[in-house]
Amino acid sequence: MSSKRQPAKKVAKNDTEIDVAKVQNLRLRGRIFYYHRDLPSDVRHLFDLKSQLWISLRTSDLVEAKRKCLELTLEHDRLINGFRSPASLVSKPPPRVDHFTEEYLHALSKAWGSHWMRDDEKRRSRGLVNEGEFHLLGMSHTPASLRKLLLLEGRNWSGIAPEIAKQWLHEQSIEMPEDSEAFLDLVSMIRLEAFECLEILELRAKGIPVKSPPIIKVDKPIMQVGILNMLEPWKVVKKPAASSVRVFAMAASRFEELHPKKSLADIERVDIVTFRDWLTTTKGLAAATVEQQMSAIKALLSIALDRDIVKVNVATKVMPPKRTLKEQDARRPFSVSQLNQLFSSPIYQGKKIPSGGKGPAAVWLPLLALFTGGRMEELCQLRVEDVLEEDGIPYLFIRNEHEEQSIKNRGSVRRVPLHQELLRLGFLTYVEKQRVRGREWVFSELAADVHGKRSGNWSKWFSRYLREVVGVVDKDVVFHSLRHNFIDCCRDSKIGEEVHDAMTGHRNGSVSRSYGSSLYPLGPLSDAIKQYRVKGLTLPLKL
Repeated sequence: MSSKRQPAKKVAKNDTEIDVAKVQNLRLRGRIFYYHRDLPSDVRHLFDLKSQLWISLRTSDLVEAKRKCLELTLEHDRLINGFRSPASLVSKPPPRVDHFTEEYLHALSKAWGSHWMRDDEKRRSRGLVNEGEFHLLGMSHTPASLRKLLLLEGRNWSGIAPEIAKQWLHEQSIEMPEDSEAFLDLVSMIRLEAFECLEILELRAKGIPVKSPPIIKVDKPIMQVGILNMLEPWKVVKKPAASSVRVFAMAASRFEELHPKKSLADIERVDIVTFRDWLTTTKGLAAATVEQQMSAIKALLSIALDRDIVKVNVATKVMPPKRTLKEQDARRPFSVSQLNQLFSSPIYQGKKIPSGGKGPAAVWLPLLALFTGGRMEELCQLRVEDVLEEDGIPYLFIRNEHEEQSIKNRGSVRRVPLHQELLRLGFLTYVEKQRVRGREWVFSELAADVHGKRSGNWSKWFSRYLREVVGVVDKDVVFHSLRHNFIDCCRDSKIGEEVHDAMTGHRNGSVSRSYGSSLYPLGPLSDAIKQYRVKGLTLPLKL
């Protein structure tokens, strides 16, 4: 019996694969459909530096998968097309069609119909059409054959109506992406218009003269500039880090998703309020993330205000959502006992380091975070040339000089002196060995993930190690908690806020701090790090 069932199963699978192959960006993995898309290099920053997208559509039904795949395709097309605005937009945005209104598309389809009828009338008067036929797209048709074609295709990507739409848009010098929702709507409207015109053509095919309707003229669409168009000029003005670009691109994309037909000039305060509430309720984002997204929209509108595209920044006085107590305390510092659990765990006792820990990175990264306050990605992306010494003071230079390095913002560029405990445990010796071996990275075993982050895969390993091996099960205690420990210990060690802000890369609104060199003097930082103590901490005698 098994030999009889196998061929039937194989045929069904092949039929599905053939059907899937016809749908743009749709893939089948096992029994589940996926959205798959290769991303050109110029737009990868919009998608967390991914070169490809693989998104589960969470269905094994082909019809539902096609619908979901089309929705994602259109959403990503809007994001990409919005980003790829002309370079001249930087100085003054040129006219750009972001959205076609339904009224405009309807007028465009009626204009096509009027021109088609007039062209048919001229051809008949000159004897260029055979009796019982008419001309369309360079071919002769009968009313019955065209009606059959139109009935078969519906809103398909292929067929006669899409070809009519493409030719008509070309003749009118109108740019409209063929995979956009506007193009699909136009195809549907042209299809309906063709059915109406067929009634006249059928009479003419029978030899009954019918006068063509008046030619309908359609002006060029009103040009609009949307929120996505502000990304490029914002980047030119602010010169942001790649991580900030991703945040802003996501915010603009989400705003477009909620308000798909809003030009900048039409955005009102209520749209920002609706955006805030939609992110909170529908998207389920945390208050801090919603505030971040709102700040991005506010900044993009400021660029529009600076270019006289809008008269007022309507996002200025919209309040962000209030953070719950749980959100305010989302990342707690390690307790002293938890720190001692971590630093007495197997990797600090000379045991074999698991492959996911990536060798010395497993040992040094938590120590560096506790004694420098560095963010995980800042520490993972350290290069050997970033460990320096000046006036007898060894320090880390946290910066983004290399193309594979990134920082949170300009205030994150800083120098952090190395604590005596790091020196005692041999960090400089380890770095020197890396230098002698010709290694570029301090932690050379780390590799960038699909997002371009060297910390990405390592962070997953550390989370598992912390929970399963160290035994810290509190989910609010994470690697970033060590940065909180550093700040708390700075305060406990009587280190002034200005100094520990300089070491952690925190911005401060003080006017006086905006004067002088962009880098805080090493001397006071070195004096501060000598004061730094973690009370109750027990570290290994050696590594």
